[in-house]
Amino acid sequence: MNSGKQKMSNRTFRAIVLPIVAFLCALAVTALVVTDMFSVSLDTFLGRGERYVTTPEGTEGWDKNYYGQKFSEAKKSQAAAAEVQEKVTDEGIILLKNDGVLPLAKDSTVSPFGYRYIKPIYGGLGSSGSLTEKESVDPATALSEYFKINGAPVEKMKASKEEKIKEKPGTSSVTEGSGIGGFKFSTLEIKEYNPSIYEETDTDSYKGTTGLVFIGREGCEGGDEKKDAYEDDTPHQLALSENEKGTIRFAKKYCENVVVILNVSNAMELGVLTDGEYEADAILSVGFTGMKGFRSMTKILCGEVNPSGKTVDIYPADFTKDPTYVNFGAFEYTNSTWIGSDSHKEEGRDFVEYEEGIYIGYRYYETAYAENAIDYDEAVIFPFGYGLSYSEFTQKITAFDDSGDDISVTVTVTNESDTEGKDVVQIYYSPEYTEYDKQNGIEKSAVVLAAFDKVNVPANGTAETTLTFPKEDMASYSYKHDNADGTKGCYILEEGVYTISLRTDSHNVVESRTYKQTDTIIYDNDNPRRSETEAQSATDSEGNPLGYPAAKESDPNAEFMAATNRFTSCNDYMNAGKTTNLSRSDWKNTFPTAPKGNDFTASQAVLDEVKDFDYKTDPELGNVKGSKVYAETAPEDRKQNGMTLADMRGKSYYDKNWEYLLDQIDYNSEQINPMLFKGAYNTGALDSVGKQPTNDYDGPAGLTQFFGGQEWCAWNSEVVLAATWNTELAYEMGEAVAQEALTTGVSGWYAPGLNTHRSPFGGRNFEYYSEDALLAGKIAAGVVSGAADNGLYCYLKHFALNEQETNRQNVCTWANEQAIREIYLRPFEICVKEAKCQIKYISDAQGTVSLKTMKATTAIMTAMNYIGGTHGFSHYGMITGVLRGEWGFNGIVETDMYNSTESWQRDKMLRAGGDIWMYSNSDYVKAEDMTSPTAKSCIRNAVHNICYTVVNSNAAQGAAPGSIVSYGTSPWKIGVVAGSSALFVLCAAGVVWVILRGLHEKKYPELYKSARR
Repeated sequence: MNSGKQKMSNRTFRAIVLPIVAFLCALAVTALVVTDMFSVSLDTFLGRGERYVTTPEGTEGWDKNYYGQKFSEAKKSQAAAAEVQEKVTDEGIILLKNDGVLPLAKDSTVSPFGYRYIKPIYGGLGSSGSLTEKESVDPATALSEYFKINGAPVEKMKASKEEKIKEKPGTSSVTEGSGIGGFKFSTLEIKEYNPSIYEETDTDSYKGTTGLVFIGREGCEGGDEKKDAYEDDTPHQLALSENEKGTIRFAKKYCENVVVILNVSNAMELGVLTDGEYEADAILSVGFTGMKGFRSMTKILCGEVNPSGKTVDIYPADFTKDPTYVNFGAFEYTNSTWIGSDSHKEEGRDFVEYEEGIYIGYRYYETAYAENAIDYDEAVIFPFGYGLSYSEFTQKITAFDDSGDDISVTVTVTNESDTEGKDVVQIYYSPEYTEYDKQNGIEKSAVVLAAFDKVNVPANGTAETTLTFPKEDMASYSYKHDNADGTKGCYILEEGVYTISLRTDSHNVVESRTYKQTDTIIYDNDNPRRSETEAQSATDSEGNPLGYPAAKESDPNAEFMAATNRFTSCNDYMNAGKTTNLSRSDWKNTFPTAPKGNDFTASQAVLDEVKDFDYKTDPELGNVKGSKVYAETAPEDRKQNGMTLADMRGKSYYDKNWEYLLDQIDYNSEQINPMLFKGAYNTGALDSVGKQPTNDYDGPAGLTQFFGGQEWCAWNSEVVLAATWNTELAYEMGEAVAQEALTTGVSGWYAPGLNTHRSPFGGRNFEYYSEDALLAGKIAAGVVSGAADNGLYCYLKHFALNEQETNRQNVCTWANEQAIREIYLRPFEICVKEAKCQIKYISDAQGTVSLKTMKATTAIMTAMNYIGGTHGFSHYGMITGVLRGEWGFNGIVETDMYNSTESWQRDKMLRAGGDIWMYSNSDYVKAEDMTSPTAKSCIRNAVHNICYTVVNSNAAQGAAPGSIVSYGTSPWKIGVVAGSSALFVLCAAGVVWVILRGLHEKKYPELYKSARR
């Protein structure tokens, strides 16, 4: 009997509850499926489970601590790294001008001006990460340690709104490219306060103070600096705006002295600061400062630190007259389209032509000066390698030896002041430009950096250093030379006189000597350069080869020995008559011009090169007998040889035991695809060979990741490190980053960046070292050696010719092979050949720990652009021919973050010599061919390269030969499973509730409302 309120009918109840149950059940299933699909990324960014090492019986007491971890927790390693970072900025800040006002007296008063005092730039945007005020010492905090700060302008700036200079309509000739994950970062804005705000302050407060005018420009991945005019007639983004000049005018009017602080990592047009109405008393370039750079700035201002930085780029007076200006930015073929990454629709194919050839930066200006084409004093504000000190140095050549294969120059540096300081010794060479060069299409810069060293010189004392460089480094590449063996292109050291000069910078000569080369040396396959022979046949302390062995003649497809043409389509394009190659043979009439008319129509040769790859028919890399990668029979697989990757630590890349390990590969394993094609910020596990996963993080300003919470030291921009001209300090940086990696479980580092400052407008110049290949390569070798000695492998990036961000995923980059090799590949070449590390490994069955020297560079990241009409990540000539063959590189070659649905690109990448596609998790990221003998052979090579890099890193820490490294269930996975299980329980409870309620309604219908009423 119904004595109370009736319950809802079960029909209505089911209509409400069952959809909720279905939704919760679907949510639980989706969470499990999606997190499993993205498990690699989630492990990378949220953390894996606990690491376990299963060691063979009898090895428990062996010393398996291959790397000395100095710190027990991340905060301590970060603090230690920050100390090194401050040392870098102490030496990397450049004093560009000083009319005697610096150093300032401690406790004197400074008046800060400028938007970048309030909003300073600590680092660039993109893969370097975003550095915040929380992590870094800001200018106000740093200055207050040593000076009194006039608060009048500061209060006014904080109460005011900055102005953004408007772009002229239709003038953004440099467009933004795509940034990380499709995001775009704008760098086109110039922000500054209107100088009129300072007129409202107490002008008497400025009397007797030093005005510090902060000027900054951002840099970012995904966008370049704007190279054309703004509405206020600022000619481009790297010139001073009217607001900035007005601020300087105010400071000069009311302050006793004015010091301009350049918070920028690109060269800027600074002529207005050196003469005339806006001349500053001093100019200090601090770059992007990282955590402690503004502290270094303050110590230099007060004289506690003696400045010793030198410019890494030349500073021209007018950027629009630079030979790269007209061929930098957005140019599009009208008859060729592409389907790019998922963030793009079908659009025209872009191109850029390096018509200036080898003549970039100081090489152009010094050569133009030698050709009487410019007035140097009018064309250049600050030379390359220029920087002032509070000490007074003189340099003198005290010994010169050219008797062997090398040239050695001994220099004595004298400090003629009472202030201890550091000075950079710079040696340059100047070759003759001859008729032979004209006939063979060889260009020669009038001045080229040959060697450098940084020395510490006591007050009123001296220091001596001997700089040595190989004579072969003075050889030039001729892509037109016909070799005796039928190949084309080689390095040539021409007979003649070479001037070897000691200079204070790229322009000002201290002393010189002459070296006479008595005969012309052709470095072909019968007579390779010494550096090539050493790279390919170098051995470790046990006699095992370290590089690609020249004796590997049993492999008919092996490419090695001397440099020969690998970029034929680029050479053909640059000599087809549509482009100009700047040449000393006709300097005026070959000066670069912007594309016009038919230049925007791609030739048939270009269209043929950019076509899709067909692995079934392609004659070079396809499953075609005679192709460079063709395999008739599949490699062995799934063998039970009882080996693990840990067995291979310290072994040569060519040790026969690699074959036994690789024979264990299970090509049907579900781990193969993520290992090869889902390599963003990790390398994947492969149980069949006993390989564990690793964490590999960005970026050039120190370890960063975009989606995780770990904090590392925020480093200064690469240009600041290069400006130290100190390879030992570069080593310390690599060591410090690697120690942070040891405490946080990171094995790989997407750094350093080694692209060239081709144009000052490059939006990512802050991530790269210099316009000069030697300086960049030597600094990088220091960083990589320091990192590898402490277990961290470094991905040199972006290989290669990625000098602009505009349309970076799509742009066809054209240059002749001399420029490609001497300018753009050269920094990578130096680092690959010269960076060395020592590793500990267990060398016998008794657990003996041995030490061996190895190449430190074991990872490379390719670029997104095309080299000619071929993507850099699938350019066989560059990856297998040059990198692996000529330079003897062994290790991982990974793409940049290139999102493409076109699976054939993965096929071509593997066959060209690449190993890992940097992407996250998606089912469409796969290759078309994974089963043919050719495909399996390429996969086997990739697994070999990946495993070689990983086993010789900190990933092997604690693992004796025969060990298996594994990880427990990830914390995030436990949470997902627990949450999903709870949802399933709720779903089951809901279903049971519906059933029980239905049974109850049948028994007591009078208690329920009728759904039919």
